[in-house]
Amino acid sequence: MGLRNWIYKKTGFNVKTLEYTPLKFERFESMGNNCELGLFLKESRNNTSSFFRYTFIHDYSLIGQLIQNNFRDIFLLENLEQSCTGMIIDKKYQLSFHSKMNISKRGEKKSIDNNELIVSHQKELGKVRYLADKFMDNLKKSNKIYVIKTNDNESSREIMQLHNIMLKVGNCTILNVKFTKNNNKISTIEKINESFYVGYVSGFAPYHNAHDFNFKEWYKLLKIAEEVIR
Repeated sequence: MGLRNWIYKKTGFNVKTLEYTPLKFERFESMGNNCELGLFLKESRNNTSSFFRYTFIHDYSLIGQLIQNNFRDIFLLENLEQSCTGMIIDKKYQLSFHSKMNISKRGEKKSIDNNELIVSHQKELGKVRYLADKFMDNLKKSNKIYVIKTNDNESSREIMQLHNIMLKVGNCTILNVKFTKNNNKISTIEKINESFYVGYVSGFAPYHNAHDFNFKEWYKLLKIAEEVIR
């Protein structure tokens, strides 16, 4: 990446034209399946918090249940397990969160009487509930574009089912992003119906390094989606 492009990417200032272009992409909200889009939005100077922005979704059918249940029983201490360093999983909804809590791993006895753990859990639960309420409020009142990455056709069917559940709550559009080896499809979108679109990039960042995404392809894809999806 040249210095001129680096400056533009980081600041929005075009050295060649002396123009400033804010990015933000405020209509877009990430729904997984991991942090990649959330990190792209952060680099695009969009720091708006959202429930799924930095989560890892293991099962989209359970996310449909979560929304149908109005996020009931999310992040209950008895349902949480340590999945890896710095992350915990809500077993009921198969949803992983970044967390500072130190919770027992599967098969280990959990000490829910630990005062430090209880205080830490209550603090994080407050943030989770705030973001859950914000998600439902946006779904009911805002014209958001919810972006979901999927790696296979089976997941795509689950996304369609999830979309139908979301439409019962409010107005929304799904942009289901997939990877493609067809260079002509990269950073393009296809309309499936009035509120469901499929977009393409050449590949996703590896799960162990979600920062390693293709900024140019995501940028072009979302700019096109902004223009097409009204």
